[in-house]
Amino acid sequence: PMTRFSAFDGTNMKQTRNECNGLFPLRLTSMERFHLLDDNPNFSNSTFAKFEFEGQIDPRLGQQALDIAVDRHPIIKSKIQSDGPRPVWIQVPGFRLAVDWTRTGSSYGPSQLFDIHREPGVHMYVGSDTNSTFVLFHGHHSTCDGIGGVQFTTDWLRIYDNLVHQREPLEGLPRLDPLMLVERNHLRMFS
Repeated sequence: PMTRFSAFDGTNMKQTRNECNGLFPLRLTSMERFHLLDDNPNFSNSTFAKFEFEGQIDPRLGQQALDIAVDRHPIIKSKIQSDGPRPVWIQVPGFRLAVDWTRTGSSYGPSQLFDIHREPGVHMYVGSDTNSTFVLFHGHHSTCDGIGGVQFTTDWLRIYDNLVHQREPLEGLPRLDPLMLVERNHLRMFS
């Protein structure tokens, strides 16, 4: 899904939470429903984004940056409720995306399947050795596509860099408009 951006206006992170009030429950798009129905235990309908770089991530600052990034992307902290006529996204109160910091080596591949009726459809894995770190974003395809996974992980790493350098967490990041989620089912070929 495409997202329109406007210039970052320096307001605090509570703005994103406030803008989401009244947005949820949010209907699934046709494509999100397809990925939900197409999922099965033998072939998880997942998307992955892997980043490798030199150096290591401080787990405390990494988690702090992740909490801020999750607030920017409301569907990442949502699960699917299917007890009505149409499935909808609902936010999970108090959700905190935890990073699996215990993995080492860049050959790790997740085997965990998602039950996005019980939990949000994103996992993050970080592994490192003495010289390098890898970050693996694993998302259920109903939650986001590959571009969304890369955008989310990039936001996380940019926020982390801002925290490490003691800048405002969202400095240099574009302001996301959560209300655009309502229009995510519309194809925008021309702007």
